[in-house]
Amino acid sequence: MSLRRHIPQHVRRALVAGFMSGLLGALAFAAAHALIIVPIWTRMGSGLVFGALAGAASGWALVELYPSVMSAPPRTAAVLGTGFGALLWLLVTPVTAVDALLRAVGIARRYELVAVGVALVVAIGAGAAFGWYRTRRRGGLVAGALATLALTVAMAGPVPVANSPRAVGIFLAVLPAAAIAGGVLALLVRWLAPTEALWTKT
Repeated sequence: MSLRRHIPQHVRRALVAGFMSGLLGALAFAAAHALIIVPIWTRMGSGLVFGALAGAASGWALVELYPSVMSAPPRTAAVLGTGFGALLWLLVTPVTAVDALLRAVGIARRYELVAVGVALVVAIGAGAAFGWYRTRRRGGLVAGALATLALTVAMAGPVPVANSPRAVGIFLAVLPAAAIAGGVLALLVRWLAPTEALWTKT
């Protein structure tokens, strides 16, 4: 039995939309990195891949947590998506905060695997908690956890904000990139949604 038959149509569309918006978000982050630190265009291969995967996970989370986006007017969908992208950034900020604390007390330097494990738990936990709060369903919990985990991986883990002001700048630059990608994601999801859903009021 094909995988296509197991994945609902609206989720497939969200994954495609997320993949495309994730690429845009990765490019926006690369542009910010070039402005704040140094250009990384020649090293963006893996960044584009992980950005696209994070976008796909975010697409699934968007339709799970905010299903009304598929039938919302374009402007409403764009606002909802932009807020959703910013929210994902907020949900992964504890990862960087906890990493900074572990670095300050010397744990991250001495026990790197412990720091990585803590970062993964915090990332997954934040997304799962919000997904459950939003939907009270297992699907929402899993989608939220996967979205925050994928975004953390796309960011190459916690940003070492204690190292320099530029690192803080890069960390903050992820916010507009995530917000822009979220707005594009919502519009693409709406555009790719089944025609009948576009006119269904929620």
